[in-house]
Amino acid sequence: MKSGSLVRWRNLTVIFILSFALPFILGGEYGYSEQVRGITGDTIKIGAQASITGPAADHFTAWVGAMRNYYRNINDQGGIHGRKIQLIVEDTRYSIPLSSATFKKLLYKDKIFSLFGPEGTGQTMVLKRQIEKLKVPSIGISQAISLVHPTQRYIFIAATPYENQISVMFDYLINVLKLENPRIAVVYLDVEYGNVCLRAAQERARFYGIQLAGVEVISLMNMDSTSQVLNLKKANADYIIIPMSSEFAINVVKTAKKFKLKSIFFGNHYTCEDDILRNLPFSVDNLMGVNSYNSWYDKSPGMNNLKSISYKYQPEIDYRIRTYMQGWISSLVWAEGFKRAGKDLTIEGFVNALESINKLDTNGICGPITLGPDDHVAADYCRIYKADPDKKMLAPITDWMIPAAKK
Repeated sequence: MKSGSLVRWRNLTVIFILSFALPFILGGEYGYSEQVRGITGDTIKIGAQASITGPAADHFTAWVGAMRNYYRNINDQGGIHGRKIQLIVEDTRYSIPLSSATFKKLLYKDKIFSLFGPEGTGQTMVLKRQIEKLKVPSIGISQAISLVHPTQRYIFIAATPYENQISVMFDYLINVLKLENPRIAVVYLDVEYGNVCLRAAQERARFYGIQLAGVEVISLMNMDSTSQVLNLKKANADYIIIPMSSEFAINVVKTAKKFKLKSIFFGNHYTCEDDILRNLPFSVDNLMGVNSYNSWYDKSPGMNNLKSISYKYQPEIDYRIRTYMQGWISSLVWAEGFKRAGKDLTIEGFVNALESINKLDTNGICGPITLGPDDHVAADYCRIYKADPDKKMLAPITDWMIPAAKK
């Protein structure tokens, strides 16, 4: 063969090979681009940052456990648009330095598409700029309003913001119970979550023209609450707001019983838990709470379905705290985003899909879910709950409510 013909033959061969291979290189029949981080033809990688050990481990293990069960069920049904969910969990021990390190590991080594996390308010504030810069769709366990107001393109939260939960407490006491000048105190955990709730209580008290009867703080490293309870007893508070984890709340209630403190405790998200009543050695009727999620004992269709799936994979566990429901709804919202984004999944397409969710019905697990370009709060609604000492549960005493700040 002449040299000119040989060159033309080689060129035609290269063109033929490229024309055949290019669709597969760019995604071809799978409808995805190799340039999309964390996406292959049959897998979506999601990272999760959680304090599996260390402070608040009870909440985080429940949160991650819900994600595992939810996506195991999805995967057993074939996945979403033919892709299975791969959940990669990193234990942060609720440490900001470890949170930063695991964030980098998940992004640069595991190359996750999106993130369940960071795990706390302080951790999210530290990583907020990186999340936006690296375009990491994230939905963490924190509900601080500062994470989503002003709206961040890639950050979502899964429940009524802490600030709105505190507002609902004051609204209920003053507008529903019609209490005049109630004596309201706060005992909080010395982490950013607790600080956020304290500031919210101070602001809402000013709104109603009242002064907090007392403010006490408990160190994360020292669970003893003797001095705090004695000071609250001197303050003669009618209601004591307790933004902390269940473990610390149990200690405070026990100490209050010891020193015959008669105040009503009012918990928000993590202290509105049936688990507190279940783990106290005595019955109490002086515990109330506000939460975006119904409890494990609820008999709504959505909760019955959640329990059925959970028992299928972990039949030995007969009770879940509300943080499990939060992990479930976070997983449901993410799955809805994947479904709406379609097979040709991209980060921007996923965020756009999330922002198209309107009045998604959870069938009773929480209120309807609506998101939008200017609203990244997945569950705006919450309810007030009150202790039922006989059943050792916090029973709802109101319907789903939109916090005053959202009206």
